[in-house]
Amino acid sequence: MTQTDDAALPPLPKLPESGKEFYDIVMGRIEPDLVTDVIPTLKEKYAAETSEDHAARMERYRQALTSYRTQKQHYYDQWRMQTKKFGRDLRTKVESDFRKEEEDTLSQLEDLLEVAA
Repeated sequence: MTQTDDAALPPLPKLPESGKEFYDIVMGRIEPDLVTDVIPTLKEKYAAETSEDHAARMERYRQALTSYRTQKQHYYDQWRMQTKKFGRDLRTKVESDFRKEEEDTLSQLEDLLEVAA
């Protein structure tokens, strides 16, 4: 079988480089205080907050984490569907390429048989 044409292959699903990148992208849209580079600065940033402000912030963070879990599951479901579609599309492409090559070979054999006859 000949090599498949890479330009005609279906695109791979886009995935983050790491779990940290994924977390920071999703959480950054929900609650910027909770991205990984900011978390170590929170104690200093909120050192002077009142107990009521602290309680409100903790509730905001709790809601942010709940939202993160929901969005994370949504992204996982989307990636799973994209990956399955990629597999189906790739299989279809390979089968089509193989069938085309097989047809070309049979056509060449038929031509040879006609010339020999």
